[in-house]
Order: sequence, then structure tokens, then C-alpha cells
Amino acid sequence: MHIDMLDTEGRRLLNERLQNTTQIELAKSLEVHQSNVSLWSTGRTRPEPHHREALLVVLGIPTIAWLTPEELEVIARVSKTRDRKRRAA
Repeated sequence: MHIDMLDTEGRRLLNERLQNTTQIELAKSLEVHQSNVSLWSTGRTRPEPHHREALLVVLGIPTIAWLTPEELEVIARVSKTRDRKRRAA
């Protein structure tokens, strides 16, 4: 069975921060099971929005860092369209 890895800046930053703590310690501070942290760090899943906020507080990982490049592209396109409409008005 093939599972796509979610390659996000959040995942990269999480793995960087996990060099200074363990998955178990982080899981305890976030009140989640260690398996959740493992799934996030391998890119098999992403944290739920409330856990993204907690990761911002605990590790300084911006919530937007968990978006995929494709999701960030959509946001950029929408922003450009909105800016063009504002200038045209």
C-alpha cells in the first residue's frame, strides 16, 4: 500500500525541532498520543488546526507552514485576483 507523504514546511520544521526533544515529550505537552507526532513527522498526516496552533505556541511552527505547496499556490492566486479587482475598482 502506497501512502503519499505530505511535504510541508511544517513537517520539515517539526523534524528539525524534534532534534531537541522526543516525540513522547512533545506529545505529552500537546496532550496527544506519540503516534500522532510520528504521523506528522513522517508526513502521513497533518495536525488538526487546534494542534497547529499548539505547535505554534510550543515549537514556534507557523500554522501556515502546514499547508502544501499546492494549497499555498491557491492562496497566492486568490490574493492576486483580489488585488487586481481592488485596483480596477
